[in-house]
Amino acid sequence: HFTIQWEDSTIDPARATVIGEVLERGWQHLIEEQGWVAPVSSDRYYLWVFLDPAMSGSGYTTTYTTDEFPQGYPVTYLSPMYYSEYEPDFALSVAVHEFGHMIQFAMADWRIAEQNWYWEASAEWMAELSVPEIDTYALSTYWYVRSPELAYDTMENFHQYGMLALNAWLDEQVGEEGFRQIWEQAPAQGGWDGPIEAVVGMDFPSVMQGFTGSYAAKSLRESSLYEQLDIESLEGELTTVRIRGIYGTSYFNVPEPQNLQIEGPAVAAWVVGNTWSTEVPSTKATLALTATEASGEILLRWGEPTKESDTALESGPLDSVQQDKE
Repeated sequence: HFTIQWEDSTIDPARATVIGEVLERGWQHLIEEQGWVAPVSSDRYYLWVFLDPAMSGSGYTTTYTTDEFPQGYPVTYLSPMYYSEYEPDFALSVAVHEFGHMIQFAMADWRIAEQNWYWEASAEWMAELSVPEIDTYALSTYWYVRSPELAYDTMENFHQYGMLALNAWLDEQVGEEGFRQIWEQAPAQGGWDGPIEAVVGMDFPSVMQGFTGSYAAKSLRESSLYEQLDIESLEGELTTVRIRGIYGTSYFNVPEPQNLQIEGPAVAAWVVGNTWSTEVPSTKATLALTATEASGEILLRWGEPTKESDTALESGPLDSVQQDKE
């Protein structure tokens, strides 16, 4: 299904063959077995893949328009040995990641800025589904743990690649079919909240609560491969947390959770060991605190609240926040 092309005489044809083989595995799994939409033009022509070791990055997929394909046909450019000194299989995972973009171009519009983050998060997960023994996809979780307080849909600091971990969590809720269904409901405009909510069957704050709690608890299927969070210790004093974007998350180690009052637009996941809950535990725990409003300011107060707050989040259940907003 692919034609592999190159001009650089230093490229080993055997390497091109390996890349072609891993791309065919991606086609077999995603198109033949899982029923994803085939890329534009692939019903008539081979898909173009160009190998260029001089590329500054690992891979790039774009589209070109012709009279025959006014919607655009995809073409992928790959650096065949990118990162090979440290992770020899990384470039192979990237190849399937870029094939994921070929599929995505047939399903959604890249020009909608609010959607871009999920393209990258999904292409990383499509590589994992297609070639699960190549676990270099997990390296990208670094971009999440580096700055989890950023908005969930930001493209800052390569955060979009780290959000593959959200798809790891979604996979454990709805499986591969559900993941594909999210893309089949790709929004004509705006973000991915609606399609994800529709397939998972819960509102987006609950989705992020489950994801952040599971990541902190290290309870995802391949958590042992993922980059670990840098968790701040929360001492017994008044603290104002300013999370930088909507559905960004701050993580804290809390010695006495029952003495902590949380006030502001947020949902909380409490982690003890390898499990998480909305219920405030009686022992020391890790708190995953997720903002439900952009630039949300959240007050963490020790002891009984001095006055009632209509935005107080006392024990973590989502309906307490939703009712206040109503």
